[in-house]
Amino acid sequence: HSMGGCLMASNFVENEENYKALILCAPMISIQIKPFLEVLVKAIGLISSLGFKDLTFNRPNWDEKKGWLEEEFKGNFLTSDKYRFDRVYRLICKEHRLGVKGLSLGWIYEAVKRTSEFRNKNWGTKVKKPCLLLNATLDRLVSPEGNVQILSRFKNNYIEDIESKHEIFMEIDQIRNHAWEKVDKFLKIL
Repeated sequence: HSMGGCLMASNFVENEENYKALILCAPMISIQIKPFLEVLVKAIGLISSLGFKDLTFNRPNWDEKKGWLEEEFKGNFLTSDKYRFDRVYRLICKEHRLGVKGLSLGWIYEAVKRTSEFRNKNWGTKVKKPCLLLNATLDRLVSPEGNVQILSRFKNNYIEDIESKHEIFMEIDQIRNHAWEKVDKFLKIL
């Protein structure tokens, strides 16, 4: 899923012999970023080697005295399930180190750099083993269209559109069940 999916897809392409198949869930193969911002991030990223990599681009919802602050459910990019959204907040309040929030300039630069590599028209074209993409069509973090375009290069791809925000398996039961049905169907063909 997401960043983990980015890393797994990279490894799958480089070490296909180590896999029987791969299942990706809203992977960060492509991100939602306007072209001019991508150029700007790359330029600033190069400058950041002078010591600005830790510059925070999007501050975490953290208070030194209170800990993690609750975020608004309305308008979130992750899930349409309020209970599961709130559950994440309850979990990070119990164990602060689970909360990963805020984006540093260095992280954004590396994400843009990595996802740019996937746009190389030859990336993934030699992959023969099966890969299932659970494509979150309502995703506003990664690009559903970009993921389909890139992962369509795999010779044995299975692309299942799931009408979901980014966190498919944190969605309402109807969406989760639909996704699990697609996983079960894929596993039966292996």
